[in-house]
Amino acid sequence: MNGNVPLFRLIVDALADQPFDVVIALGHGIPREALGDVAGNIRVGGYLPQNRVLQRASAVVSHGGYNTVSAGLGAGIPLFLLPMGADQPYNTERCITAGAALGVIQEQPPGPPTAAPPPFTPPDLAVIRDGTRRLPDEPAFADAAGGPHAQTDALHPADAPPHAPGAPGPAPPSRPSRGADAGRPAPSWPWPAGR
Repeated sequence: MNGNVPLFRLIVDALADQPFDVVIALGHGIPREALGDVAGNIRVGGYLPQNRVLQRASAVVSHGGYNTVSAGLGAGIPLFLLPMGADQPYNTERCITAGAALGVIQEQPPGPPTAAPPPFTPPDLAVIRDGTRRLPDEPAFADAAGGPHAQTDALHPADAPPHAPGAPGPAPPSRPSRGADAGRPAPSWPWPAGR
Protein backbone atom coordinates (compact mmCIF):
# COMPACT_ATOMS: atom_id res chain seq x y z
CA MET A 1 0.00 0.00 0.00
CA ASN A 2 3.03 2.04 -0.72
CA GLY A 3 3.65 3.96 2.46
CA ASN A 4 0.05 4.87 3.21
CA VAL A 5 0.25 4.79 7.01
CA PRO A 6 -3.37 5.97 7.52
CA LEU A 7 -4.63 3.10 5.35
CA PHE A 8 -2.46 0.59 7.24
CA ARG A 9 -3.84 1.98 10.50
CA LEU A 10 -7.40 1.63 9.18
CA ILE A 11 -6.74 -2.05 8.46
CA VAL A 12 -5.08 -2.56 11.86
CA ASP A 13 -8.14 -1.09 13.58
CA ALA A 14 -10.60 -3.06 11.43
CA LEU A 15 -8.91 -6.43 11.94
CA ALA A 16 -7.82 -6.08 15.57
CA ASP A 17 -8.77 -8.94 17.85
CA GLN A 18 -10.28 -11.02 15.07
CA PRO A 19 -10.03 -14.84 15.27
CA PHE A 20 -7.22 -14.94 12.71
CA ASP A 21 -3.65 -13.70 12.36
CA VAL A 22 -2.95 -10.59 10.30
CA VAL A 23 0.41 -9.93 8.67
CA ILE A 24 1.13 -6.38 7.53
CA ALA A 25 4.09 -5.65 5.25
CA LEU A 26 4.95 -1.98 5.54
CA GLY A 27 7.65 -2.07 2.88
CA HIS A 28 10.89 -0.13 3.05
CA GLY A 29 11.20 3.15 4.87
CA ILE A 30 8.23 2.97 7.25
CA PRO A 31 9.17 2.17 10.83
CA ARG A 32 6.93 -0.27 12.62
CA GLU A 33 6.35 2.37 15.28
CA ALA A 34 4.49 4.50 12.71
CA LEU A 35 1.42 2.31 13.31
CA GLY A 36 1.44 2.72 17.06
CA ASP A 37 0.00 -0.05 19.19
CA VAL A 38 -1.50 -3.05 17.42
CA ALA A 39 -3.57 -5.96 18.70
CA GLY A 40 -1.99 -9.31 19.55
CA ASN A 41 -3.31 -10.99 16.38
CA ILE A 42 -1.41 -8.53 14.16
CA ARG A 43 2.21 -8.87 13.09
CA VAL A 44 3.98 -5.99 11.40
CA GLY A 45 7.14 -6.19 9.33
CA GLY A 46 8.98 -4.14 6.76
CA TYR A 47 9.55 -5.76 3.41
CA LEU A 48 8.31 -9.35 3.70
CA PRO A 49 8.65 -12.25 1.25
CA GLN A 50 5.18 -12.09 -0.28
CA ASN A 51 5.18 -15.61 -1.68
CA ARG A 52 6.07 -17.09 1.73
CA VAL A 53 3.33 -15.09 3.46
CA LEU A 54 0.80 -16.12 0.79
CA GLN A 55 1.57 -19.81 1.38
CA ARG A 56 -0.24 -19.53 4.71
CA ALA A 57 -2.85 -16.89 3.86
CA SER A 58 -6.58 -17.43 3.57
CA ALA A 59 -7.30 -13.85 2.39
CA VAL A 60 -5.36 -10.84 1.13
CA VAL A 61 -6.20 -7.24 2.01
CA SER A 62 -4.59 -4.88 -0.47
CA HIS A 63 -4.88 -1.60 -2.33
CA GLY A 64 -5.50 -3.57 -5.51
CA GLY A 65 -2.14 -3.03 -7.20
CA TYR A 66 -1.34 -5.40 -10.02
CA ASN A 67 1.54 -7.23 -8.31
CA THR A 68 -0.31 -8.14 -5.12
CA VAL A 69 -3.53 -8.94 -6.95
CA SER A 70 -1.80 -11.23 -9.44
CA ALA A 71 0.23 -12.91 -6.67
CA GLY A 72 -2.91 -13.48 -4.58
CA LEU A 73 -4.87 -14.88 -7.51
CA GLY A 74 -1.86 -16.94 -8.58
CA ALA A 75 -1.88 -18.51 -5.11
CA GLY A 76 -5.65 -19.03 -5.29
CA ILE A 77 -6.39 -16.63 -2.43
CA PRO A 78 -9.45 -14.35 -2.40
CA LEU A 79 -8.92 -10.60 -1.98
CA PHE A 80 -10.40 -7.66 -0.10
CA LEU A 81 -9.39 -4.55 -2.03
CA LEU A 82 -9.19 -0.87 -1.06
CA PRO A 83 -8.04 0.88 -4.25
CA MET A 84 -6.45 4.31 -4.06
CA GLY A 85 -5.77 5.25 -7.70
CA ALA A 86 -3.90 4.39 -10.92
CA ASP A 87 -4.78 0.82 -12.02
CA GLN A 88 -6.13 -0.19 -8.62
CA PRO A 89 -9.84 0.70 -9.15
CA TYR A 90 -9.83 -1.18 -12.46
CA ASN A 91 -8.13 -4.22 -10.91
CA THR A 92 -10.59 -4.12 -8.02
CA GLU A 93 -13.62 -3.95 -10.30
CA ARG A 94 -12.36 -6.84 -12.43
CA CYS A 95 -11.62 -9.03 -9.38
CA ILE A 96 -15.05 -8.33 -7.87
CA THR A 97 -16.72 -9.07 -11.21
CA ALA A 98 -14.77 -12.35 -11.46
CA GLY A 99 -16.07 -13.33 -7.99
CA ALA A 100 -12.57 -13.52 -6.49
CA ALA A 101 -12.81 -10.40 -4.34
CA LEU A 102 -14.77 -7.99 -2.24
CA GLY A 103 -13.78 -4.38 -1.88
CA VAL A 104 -14.58 -0.72 -1.74
CA ILE A 105 -14.44 1.23 -4.98
CA GLN A 106 -14.00 4.96 -4.52
CA GLU A 107 -15.35 7.39 -7.10
CA GLN A 108 -12.50 8.40 -9.38
CA PRO A 109 -11.98 11.86 -10.86
CA PRO A 110 -12.70 12.16 -14.59
CA GLY A 111 -9.88 11.83 -17.07
CA PRO A 112 -6.73 9.72 -17.07
CA PRO A 113 -5.06 8.73 -13.80
CA THR A 114 -2.53 11.18 -12.42
CA ALA A 115 0.55 10.72 -10.26
CA ALA A 116 -1.31 12.10 -7.23
CA PRO A 117 -3.86 9.71 -5.74
CA PRO A 118 -7.46 10.92 -5.65
CA PRO A 119 -9.03 11.70 -2.29
CA PHE A 120 -9.74 8.56 -0.29
CA THR A 121 -12.80 8.32 1.94
CA PRO A 122 -12.10 5.60 4.50
CA PRO A 123 -14.86 3.00 4.69
CA ASP A 124 -16.38 2.04 7.99
CA LEU A 125 -14.20 -0.44 9.89
CA ALA A 126 -17.03 -2.99 9.80
CA VAL A 127 -16.92 -3.04 5.99
CA ILE A 128 -13.28 -4.13 6.02
CA ARG A 129 -13.70 -6.51 8.97
CA ASP A 130 -16.87 -8.20 7.70
CA GLY A 131 -15.64 -8.43 4.12
CA THR A 132 -12.32 -9.93 5.17
CA ARG A 133 -14.10 -12.46 7.38
CA ARG A 134 -16.43 -13.50 4.53
CA LEU A 135 -13.62 -14.40 2.14
CA PRO A 136 -12.38 -17.62 3.79
CA ASP A 137 -15.87 -18.52 5.06
CA GLU A 138 -17.57 -18.52 1.65
CA PRO A 139 -15.97 -21.08 -0.69
CA ALA A 140 -17.16 -19.32 -3.86
CA PHE A 141 -14.49 -16.63 -3.38
CA ALA A 142 -11.64 -19.15 -3.10
CA ASP A 143 -13.07 -21.13 -6.03
CA ALA A 144 -13.08 -18.01 -8.21
CA ALA A 145 -9.62 -16.93 -7.01
CA GLY A 146 -8.17 -20.39 -7.60
CA GLY A 147 -9.83 -21.13 -10.92
CA PRO A 148 -7.66 -21.86 -13.94
CA HIS A 149 -8.39 -18.48 -15.53
CA ALA A 150 -8.61 -16.30 -12.40
CA GLN A 151 -5.60 -14.12 -13.17
CA THR A 152 -6.36 -13.60 -16.83
CA ASP A 153 -10.10 -13.10 -16.39
CA ALA A 154 -9.69 -10.67 -13.51
CA LEU A 155 -6.74 -8.76 -14.92
CA HIS A 156 -7.07 -9.00 -18.71
CA PRO A 157 -6.62 -5.77 -20.65
CA ALA A 158 -9.79 -3.74 -21.11
CA ASP A 159 -9.90 -4.44 -24.84
CA ALA A 160 -9.25 -8.19 -24.62
CA PRO A 161 -12.09 -10.67 -24.11
CA PRO A 162 -11.92 -13.02 -21.11
CA HIS A 163 -11.27 -16.70 -21.73
CA ALA A 164 -14.01 -18.42 -23.62
CA PRO A 165 -15.66 -21.25 -21.68
CA GLY A 166 -13.80 -24.48 -22.31
CA ALA A 167 -10.81 -22.76 -23.90
CA PRO A 168 -7.43 -24.11 -22.84
CA GLY A 169 -5.66 -22.00 -20.27
CA PRO A 170 -3.09 -22.19 -17.54
CA ALA A 171 -3.22 -25.06 -15.10
CA PRO A 172 -4.90 -24.32 -11.79
CA PRO A 173 -2.46 -23.35 -9.06
CA SER A 174 -1.47 -25.90 -6.49
CA ARG A 175 -3.28 -24.85 -3.34
CA PRO A 176 -2.26 -26.62 -0.15
CA SER A 177 -4.69 -26.81 2.71
CA ARG A 178 -4.52 -23.76 4.94
CA GLY A 179 -6.47 -25.32 7.79
CA ALA A 180 -5.27 -26.95 10.98
CA ASP A 181 -4.77 -30.18 9.03
CA ALA A 182 -2.23 -28.58 6.71
CA GLY A 183 0.53 -30.65 8.31
CA ARG A 184 2.78 -27.65 8.75
CA PRO A 185 3.86 -26.16 12.03
CA ALA A 186 2.63 -22.70 12.88
CA PRO A 187 4.95 -20.08 11.41
CA SER A 188 7.71 -18.69 13.52
CA TRP A 189 7.42 -15.06 12.47
CA PRO A 190 10.62 -13.02 12.58
CA TRP A 191 8.75 -9.94 13.82
CA PRO A 192 6.81 -9.30 17.02
CA ALA A 193 3.10 -9.75 17.54
CA GLY A 194 1.15 -6.84 18.94
CA ARG A 195 2.60 -4.33 21.37
